[in-house]
Order: sequence, then structure tokens, then C-alpha cells
Amino acid sequence: MNTKKRHTVGRKNRFKNDVIVEAIFNRLLSESVETSPSSRWRRSMDRSLLPSVLPESYVRGVLGIDRGRLLFEGKSSKYVDELVLKEHLIFEGFWDTVKDKVVSAVKELPITKGVESAKKFGENAKGCVVILTQVAADGESGISTVVNGAENLMNKGLQAIQKALNKVSARIKELAKNLKNDKAKSFLEASGTKLESIVTTIVSGVKKLAGGGGWKGMFGVLAAYLAISAVRQKIGNIIEIALDALSGDAKRMLSAAKKAGAAIKDALKDDGDEKEGSGENPPKTEDSSEQEVLNGISILTGAIRGVITGFLKSSIGALGKEAISQIAGPLAWIKKAADIFKEVAEGAEWVSEKLLAVLKRATFKPLGASQPAST
Repeated sequence: MNTKKRHTVGRKNRFKNDVIVEAIFNRLLSESVETSPSSRWRRSMDRSLLPSVLPESYVRGVLGIDRGRLLFEGKSSKYVDELVLKEHLIFEGFWDTVKDKVVSAVKELPITKGVESAKKFGENAKGCVVILTQVAADGESGISTVVNGAENLMNKGLQAIQKALNKVSARIKELAKNLKNDKAKSFLEASGTKLESIVTTIVSGVKKLAGGGGWKGMFGVLAAYLAISAVRQKIGNIIEIALDALSGDAKRMLSAAKKAGAAIKDALKDDGDEKEGSGENPPKTEDSSEQEVLNGISILTGAIRGVITGFLKSSIGALGKEAISQIAGPLAWIKKAADIFKEVAEGAEWVSEKLLAVLKRATFKPLGASQPAST
């Protein structure tokens, strides 16, 4: 076997649609230049080669980079090319430990749906890894099915959280009607309204932490979905604690609210955002009973806001698109998610269950059936 054929065949066992690296090597091997394989790889990193071998559909749909927009914004072509190469190598490195195994496992299986993969490979972490790998191999089309599914379920979770918070807000506003001091009434009404607006804050934060396209954006949305699902799972207990604290006479309000705040933090096993968690300083009143109500509700609403927003920030930050470059593959990502949510939910089983609710909806081109045979 001649040198050209040997090097070409040696790299056939890759993602079905991973024509990028193959194209680089084929282009280099077609040149009449006597160089070693390692030096060829170094030459493949030359930015002058990138625009012609990396398809726009891959750069935009998989890597999540809009080259045209960056150039329009004044970024140099060198900067854009280096960014594309960097993100491509991150993508390759992230999937390197699993892609060959998955290709081998699904070889000659015309699987096109996540639900089929889950049935074949298990409704567990392994099944999740197989589906995620198939989705990444398919590119933008497969990725979009996961993103759409996660966003759909995430919105349902946000609606449930909103409904629960509205109950607490309504109780706070109802209590406000029983107070004599106008400033005290205004404070409670404002506290209730701010509690209702948490979901708006969450949506804004999620867009910032999990936004963006491509495969990293997909993991960012999945991270946000898991975080919101965790909060939703505990929100029932939180609301029960809060509503109980907001019932009864004013004399027990402060004590109950303090206990509620501690219980809420314990329920999520997170210190929350200190700035939010401290609550706002209530106005001073001459009526000691009313003052206790104001103090207690300040503690309570501050704990709810701080813990929920703080928990979302920390969990999405650790698993989202900005963190993905530091995680070694999809299985490591799932394990990290399980560790983050082990105190909130049931760890690995819970993470796999929630992910599969999304991944079973995914569709993609078959990875194994049309994969070139390795020789």
C-alpha cells in the first residue's frame, strides 16, 4: 500500500459527516510536497487553508460561529480563522474518546431517532452518550432537534415555577391589606411583585448563560433545562414552607419566615446569591407586630430569590457553553451534572432520566449504516 493510500485509509473511522479533517488531509496529500504526517498536520493548521476546507454549514451550525457577522463587526480574517480552528479542535477533542466506540456500536444500524437509540443502548447514561454522539455527528439538523426539545420542556418548567411563585406573591399581597402603615403596605406589595418577576430574571439569565448556537449552545440549553428542572422539583416543598410562614398571626411571622428561609436554602443545598438572599431592608414602623411581618417577609423573599437565581447561575455556569471546553467528553459532562444535582435530585439516574426526556425526541441521520468500512 503506498504512502498516500495508507494515510488516507487510516483516518476513515470518523464521524459519518466529519469530512472536515478528512478534507484537510486529502488536500495536503494531493500536493506534491514530501513531508511527514506530523508536519502535514501542522500545515493543516495554517489559517490560509481553513476557509476552503471548513464548510459554512459546519462552522455556523456545529461550531456556532458566524464568520460573516464577525468580519462585518471588524474582526480580522486572521482572528476569525484562528477562532474557527480553535473551536474545531475543541469539538474534535471533546468527542474523541467516544465517537469511534459509538460508530462501532451502531454500525449497520439505520437508527434515526433518539427513542430508537435509547431502546437499543439503554435508558441510562450510556444511552444518553450514544444519542448525543449521533446528534453531534449529524450536525446542525440533529442539534436543533435537541435544542428545540430542551427549550420546550424548559418553558414548561418555568411556567410551573411561575405558578408556584404567584401563590406566595398573592399571600404576601393579601397580608399587605391588613397592615395599617402605608409604607409597610407598599413594601409588601412591591415584595410580592418582585417575587413574581423572578421568572423574567431567570429567562434573561438563561439566555445569557446558555445562549448561542452549535454544539456548545446545545449543551448550554441542556444545562439550563436540568437546572430549571431541579428547581421545579423542589419548588413544591419551598412553596409549602413559604405559605406556612405567611399564615397565622404577626407574632409568629418573624420566627416562621426565618425558619422558612433556612429550609429553602437547605432544600436546594445551595447558599444562593448573597446579594439577593439578604432581602431588602423594610421600612420602620411603630407597630412591633407589623415590623415583625416586614422583617420576616424580607428574609423569606430574599431567600427564595437568592437561592433560585444563585443555584441557576452556579449550575448553568458549571455545565453551560462557557464551561464545555474544560470537560472531557459527553460522559464526563453527564457525571459532572450528576455531581452538581446529587443533593437536589437523585444524581446520575435523575440526570439521565431528564436528559432522555429531551434526547428521545432527537432525530438524526443514521451514523452507522453509511459509515465507510475501516480497513
